[in-house]
Amino acid sequence: MVLLLISLIFSAIPFQSFQTNDISGMVIERKDSYFILFDGIEKFYVNSDDEEIKKFDIVKLKGEITNYNFNVLESDFNFNIYLEEKGIYRQIIASSFKTIWDCPIDFNYYKENLLSKFEDEQVRVFVSSLLFNQRDYDNKLIQKFESLKICNLIAVSGAMITFALYGIKKLFSYFVDEKYASWFALLTLFPYLLFFLGNYTVLRVLIFYILNLINKNYLDNRFERIEIISIAGILSLIIDHNIIFSSSFYIPFIIITILNFCNLFLSRKKNIEKKIYGKVFVLLILFPFTISFYNSFNILSFIIGIIFLPIFKLNFIILLFVFLGYYHSFLESFIKLQLDFFNHIQVDALDVYVPSFNQFFIVLYFIIFLLLIYFLEVSNKKAFKLVSYSLITSIVIYSLPIENYLFNQVSFLNVGQGDCTFIRYFGETYLIDTGGLTYKDLAKDVLINYFKINRIYQIDYVIITHSDFDHNGALSSLIENFKVSKVFTYDNFNNYYDGNLEIKDLNLFREISMDENDKSIVPYFKINNINYLLMGDASTLIEEKIINNYSIDVDILKVGHHGSSTSSSNEFLDFCSPETAIISCGRNNYYGHPSDIVIQRLKSKNIDIRRTDLEGTITYKYFILSV
Repeated sequence: MVLLLISLIFSAIPFQSFQTNDISGMVIERKDSYFILFDGIEKFYVNSDDEEIKKFDIVKLKGEITNYNFNVLESDFNFNIYLEEKGIYRQIIASSFKTIWDCPIDFNYYKENLLSKFEDEQVRVFVSSLLFNQRDYDNKLIQKFESLKICNLIAVSGAMITFALYGIKKLFSYFVDEKYASWFALLTLFPYLLFFLGNYTVLRVLIFYILNLINKNYLDNRFERIEIISIAGILSLIIDHNIIFSSSFYIPFIIITILNFCNLFLSRKKNIEKKIYGKVFVLLILFPFTISFYNSFNILSFIIGIIFLPIFKLNFIILLFVFLGYYHSFLESFIKLQLDFFNHIQVDALDVYVPSFNQFFIVLYFIIFLLLIYFLEVSNKKAFKLVSYSLITSIVIYSLPIENYLFNQVSFLNVGQGDCTFIRYFGETYLIDTGGLTYKDLAKDVLINYFKINRIYQIDYVIITHSDFDHNGALSSLIENFKVSKVFTYDNFNNYYDGNLEIKDLNLFREISMDENDKSIVPYFKINNINYLLMGDASTLIEEKIINNYSIDVDILKVGHHGSSTSSSNEFLDFCSPETAIISCGRNNYYGHPSDIVIQRLKSKNIDIRRTDLEGTITYKYFILSV
């Protein structure tokens, strides 16, 4: 207990290197566009696509140490958090590199050479993911596994490596003493494990495996399993104190600890029953974390995961022999057969959107889960049923979109350099523009994730203001992957009223300009007595027409053309006189939006400025009964 306390204190100490121009260290992780440098004290992110720099090279950098702040879109992968979980808090902006020691092993070359043996592209993608933990989320196969929520089955995980170690050990034990078989298994896998020497998952498995081996073969099982778990955790924290904040540290230890608590109950079951219960318990333990990752739940995905986990473990073992040089063309046909099967599975229709569990609900969930195990052990069926119903009822109530029917909402979504406004009014949903990015499927990666988090199952109306890609680029993917009832463009949109929300188009002057921006629909609507005006990309030419033809009150103005100087004239701002101006734009965008001139105009009129590039998604909610 004292050692654990010391380790926790040690993990909280913010070790940081001195701010110098010369930094030397080892490359402990290498990706296509960056690498992670460890200088003996701190780990740094370094942006570089220099192919000469390899994993385990020792390099000297000249540059500046700064904090990083990567752009994060609404509900998308957060690279900042990803780095923080790895214990990386700063970056080096390098002006030059010098290799001090060139690692003689080119891991990337070996990997590419192995993958080249597989002719089918999808098979190569599968092998790359399962064997080397590399996943291209733009690839259709990976997207398919994502939709099935079983991407974890094709990742280099602790379960896969543990299965491989004990499987190879079992094989060797037919020929040599079990003690030696354990070491032979470790030595056999050592060339493969070198690929992941900086990976905490592999480190944890190795520590736990070696501790178990020593405890069983040399200490006559002096330590209990829970003590081995504790020692492994302490050693892990000593080796890298930052991993305490990583999900790859605390989730496996939560699983192992809770399963240890369940051991008395599991020990009374027959072998097959024990395995089934064990798998179900693991899935239940992972449930809150799965929800946090996918924001949805699908019982068929759980069943598919249970059924195919043994198959993927078998694939992993076979591919390990391929890694060691034993390749046969039959393997490619075997994998392709599996992938063809998975491509025909459709389970999306059964997705139930569940919001991420907050910390209180996670703690409550595990307390109830442990109570369930206790009542199983003492065979108290009445208490077990009561607690089970309480847990299920709590999750159902938590998952119900009650808030969606109590509040109206207007959200200006953070979609980078583009426009996308979500409206929910008395249960109906509207999307004005979809945004669009050339390097990302904005519908899948951002919009649909946002809808899942907010338990939105369909969009009733999509209104595209005009045909610029940054306003409609995600439309086709959204229609293909989500339920959209009706789409309006400026060709078929007239003043809209469905008995609830009235949306007026103030731009009836499209014929005066050939510029696509000036054809923008200019939506004007009222939510809970708050007047909204969305200018699309309309220029000062359209603004002038609106001034001369309308008399309107505006509380919240989404300024035209992302804050460009072609819009938001002084006269128009005086005409609208909004309290708040919303600017939707991407951080450090190519166009320099918003213009300094526009910002100064807004400030001079004491208009509150809110920007999606600085704040992220901007949301206004109104209680329905306050209409």
